[in-house]
Amino acid sequence: MKEPVIVDIYFNLNTHKWSLRHKGRVVHHAQYVEIKPTAFHVGQSGRKRVVKEKRKNVHAWIKGELISLDEKKRRSGNEISYDPYAWGLREEGFFFDSKGQEVFPEDFKVLYFDFETKKVYGKK
Repeated sequence: MKEPVIVDIYFNLNTHKWSLRHKGRVVHHAQYVEIKPTAFHVGQSGRKRVVKEKRKNVHAWIKGELISLDEKKRRSGNEISYDPYAWGLREEGFFFDSKGQEVFPEDFKVLYFDFETKKVYGKK
């Protein structure tokens, strides 16, 4: 049995694709990614810098077990977004776009990253 590949994923503003980081190194840029989520990470010093400077930087990513790469699938599930300006954001917090409710990795079986919409969709 293969050992699962754990990656960090964030949207790359230069390549306009999803960057996959494994063991601290970017190993791939993908249009579509599917993972089993294990953690949501927000670096607080980077988030504070974004709020202060009003300029984006990589300080938030989703960690998970890689399921598939570059397979276009039907968009479904809850849209998940992150807002560095949201008041009271906890380090692991992300939000539903539609409801503004905080969500956690254990809320989802699968996350799908779509480069066309630049959004993440979670299936429960």
